[in-house]
Amino acid sequence: MRLSTELQTHRGQRSAISVVIPTRGNPESVERLLRSLAAAAEGSVYAEIFVVDDSDPREAERIRAHCSAFDARYVGGPRNVGAKRNLGASQAANEVVLFVDSDCVATPDLLAHHLAAHESLDQRFIGVAGTTLFHGKANFGAKVVERSMVYEMFSGPRIYDEMLWATTSNLSVRKHAFLEMGGFDEKPLTVVGGEDVDFGLRAARLGQAIRACAKAEVLHSRPDRAPLRGSARKLFRYGIADTWLCDRYPRSRRVCANPAILAPAAFALGAVIGRSRWLVAGILLSALTLLAVYLVEVRKRRERRADWRYSIADLFSVVFDWSYDLGVVCGGIITGKPWLCFTRFEYTPVGAFVSDIGSRDPDSSDAEAAGRR
Repeated sequence: MRLSTELQTHRGQRSAISVVIPTRGNPESVERLLRSLAAAAEGSVYAEIFVVDDSDPREAERIRAHCSAFDARYVGGPRNVGAKRNLGASQAANEVVLFVDSDCVATPDLLAHHLAAHESLDQRFIGVAGTTLFHGKANFGAKVVERSMVYEMFSGPRIYDEMLWATTSNLSVRKHAFLEMGGFDEKPLTVVGGEDVDFGLRAARLGQAIRACAKAEVLHSRPDRAPLRGSARKLFRYGIADTWLCDRYPRSRRVCANPAILAPAAFALGAVIGRSRWLVAGILLSALTLLAVYLVEVRKRRERRADWRYSIADLFSVVFDWSYDLGVVCGGIITGKPWLCFTRFEYTPVGAFVSDIGSRDPDSSDAEAAGRR
């Protein structure tokens, strides 16, 4: 349904929110999101929508057509995703600005819940984080991806009341406070990754936090094809971003065993010890090292995640997440600081996320523990 002239006529009688959607390609996903936002804007909510895009000309034309159909504003933007969000926010006419990823779909009450949360927000909070849920066909690859550490914070608003940082798949902010602190960093090591955490930490330095609103939900599409390959690339990119965060916030990093380095080091040591049987010795010692790292990580996840079930997807996700460790190695090389290869950013420091589970709805009490490793 279009955001028609009728909506614009009654705009003054409605609560207003601006929505910023950064994208590159994915015209079908953009169309689905715009359609869902149009439905969410019916009733007492008016939504001003910006799609900030840097697609190739053919896909950009299709996205322009979708924007025209749903009365959204198409904005040509830079490659960096944080810069796209900043550009959209700077053009927003409303004080509440909601960031939603283009591969998500809005639930009917998404906009209303964000606006209601902002109405009761005091100046100690810069924004509101909503829940991101997966939807679509769940094949084995998709299940492994969902069990990955990268997506653990999607359910953070179901667990915490106050958050140090939140994913930008479903995050609204107070526009003026957001712009005054410079928005998202536009020059991280990667096109996307880490800027959401950096934003939260910079806000915390100014005495501001993020309020959680579990009922403000978006649905994140599961990848239909090759979910492991595409998500492994994303994990690798986030690993690079991890080193950027460790370098920027040295007090928030900790020493961590990196299997991407330990395995080849163990192989080299085994080859030296094994001499004539260097290949067998190297492979054996490397395998034992990886097994030890794997078992330690399984134990950590079992302690951290209430929904750990020893399923095949759970167990395989540990190995899958080693793509992240490869990214950390690459980040250490890019920054010229190889010692960062043995560090890991502390995403959920003690005291930075405040829980009040007793006040939660009963159906959200079994949500998984959040936080990247």
